[in-house]
Amino acid sequence: MVTRTTQGTEKSAKAGAYGDEETRPQRVSRNPQRTHAMILDAATEEFAAHGFGGARVDAIAARAQTNKRMLYHYFGDKEGLYVAVLEATYAAIRSAEKNLDLTHRNPEEGMRELALFTWHHFLDHPEFLSLLVTENLHEARYLKRSDKILAMHSHFIGELARYGDRVTLWPEDTRGMLPLDEILSSPSDGVFIYCCGPEGLLTATERQCAAWPVGALHVERFAAKPQPEAAVGGDSAFEVVCRRSGVTVMVPPDKSIIEVLEENGVSVLSSCLEGVCGTCETAVLAGTPDHRDSLLTQEERETNEYMMVCVGRALSDRLELDL
Repeated sequence: MVTRTTQGTEKSAKAGAYGDEETRPQRVSRNPQRTHAMILDAATEEFAAHGFGGARVDAIAARAQTNKRMLYHYFGDKEGLYVAVLEATYAAIRSAEKNLDLTHRNPEEGMRELALFTWHHFLDHPEFLSLLVTENLHEARYLKRSDKILAMHSHFIGELARYGDRVTLWPEDTRGMLPLDEILSSPSDGVFIYCCGPEGLLTATERQCAAWPVGALHVERFAAKPQPEAAVGGDSAFEVVCRRSGVTVMVPPDKSIIEVLEENGVSVLSSCLEGVCGTCETAVLAGTPDHRDSLLTQEERETNEYMMVCVGRALSDRLELDL
């Protein structure tokens, strides 16, 4: 009796507190993997948009719909979160690379396929390009902290082993600087040079290849190339005519062509806004552009057929563009 009465009393108390048992509040299920992924996605957007220094932890937490305490719980601190973002973005491209069939191609075809794959990946994932620019500015300070990223390169290095002494690995920390004066001492027809890395390496390679045939050297930059100092008196205003849209604007000294065009309703596809990626390349129909990008070769600049409107200006009073 006592036992039954106690159970009945407990049941009545529960019903009185909640009403119908089916209306009791449900426990919110927590999903650590989902929270971790949301933080990582939000951090990728924030770091890509503002760099490491400009990114804010509270903004990342707001994007991820969580609180800062969870960021520190999963990633330790802002630097740990940034390294995790780098690891995730590198893991994506390295995973996609494994689908390339480079093993059964000759070196030239394989290099071409890898280069095209890389450029398409950059176009599909502009956040990766932004993160690379940030790391170049930091001289790979945070990339060096990740053992995971170093291990990701082993797959590609393993594929190169089949070419024997035709491929030479040259780790700077153990072998020092590349002896460019020896490697590039003899210009040769039919030999192509592909170079990517810090600005010091790119500048030295360009200087060493000055006597090589036109088109032999191909460089890839992720940060803007140092430009000559502006002429005495600074930049001047100039007129830009957009032939297809019928819009004519005046570009003042303190604004870029792309800024003024956007303000006047002419949209131009862009990404880096530093003259590095080539997304905003535009055909020049009349006038003389002042090339300030880091992409066009000297020969391409001299034709004045195209320009990067994110950084380029005008040497003539008027430019006519295919926009």
